[in-house]
Amino acid sequence: RGYRTVKAGPEIAAQPMWPSLGNIGNANGLVSTLGAERAGTRRESYVLQLQAGGKNWTCNVPENVWIKYAQGATAPLQIRTVGGADCSSLK
Repeated sequence: RGYRTVKAGPEIAAQPMWPSLGNIGNANGLVSTLGAERAGTRRESYVLQLQAGGKNWTCNVPENVWIKYAQGATAPLQIRTVGGADCSSLK
């Protein structure tokens, strides 16, 4: 049994949506032919890629935090004394 992953990237970051699955099943998601594909579980993640002072950080955040920051915006981010970003400081 094989599977494939379909991802949407930063080109639709301003207004995220599920990527097209192509011609999978019918309107009800039912598969009518042998060997046809069906849509599986959908998962989403919201990631902010931040940079300052020549350093880069990646923070996985909830949608309600992610939606607040447009591409190129500044965000207040606390940095731990041992290094690394404190992603929970993003509000």
